[in-house]
Amino acid sequence: MVVIMIDMNVQETYDVINAIESNPKHYEKGLFYKMQYVYARRSDEIANLKVGDINFDNGCIRFTIGKKRSEKAPTINLNLIPELRDELMHLIEMKGLDDDDFLFIDNEDSKESYKSNLRNYLRRNIESITMETIGKKIRIGTHGFRKLRGQHLLNNGVGIEKLQKLYQHEDVNTTMIYLEVEETQINMVLMDDADRPLMKLQ
Repeated sequence: MVVIMIDMNVQETYDVINAIESNPKHYEKGLFYKMQYVYARRSDEIANLKVGDINFDNGCIRFTIGKKRSEKAPTINLNLIPELRDELMHLIEMKGLDDDDFLFIDNEDSKESYKSNLRNYLRRNIESITMETIGKKIRIGTHGFRKLRGQHLLNNGVGIEKLQKLYQHEDVNTTMIYLEVEETQINMVLMDDADRPLMKLQ
């Protein structure tokens, strides 16, 4: 199998997302993509967030795992990083939201159309945005941000077992397959040593 890696490092990824956020018309989209990247969450898990899921005092955010919110659905509590704290507070204030309101969607019925809008925006615009921002013509979808985060963490030395917990996979092999671990690591060796690409594999 040939693996085509998304050719964006951590800084480039933030640069691209920040470029989207810098346009007031698309600020909310950029924040959604940033949360997908930072927390490696599915689109549904971001869309299901309510204001009450964020504890600004304790600095944590609670995600419902899976596609639907319910009392029995599993959750994961993650740290609220300072940059996102300020941006989420800005979004809540801008939209005049209360604790029971969804952060991004109006209601459950609007979730699919909202996600479709996010996908279509990237499909139409991402290549021109990446070219203008980082000098590369790159195609990435909403789910790509979730996957890219794990590959970046893996390449920075985070163990696969920790990534399994982050992704909430039942089996570590699922995480390895999802992140294309062997192919990712080999490709990173090749990119790190482009002049002598096979030396580290001998």
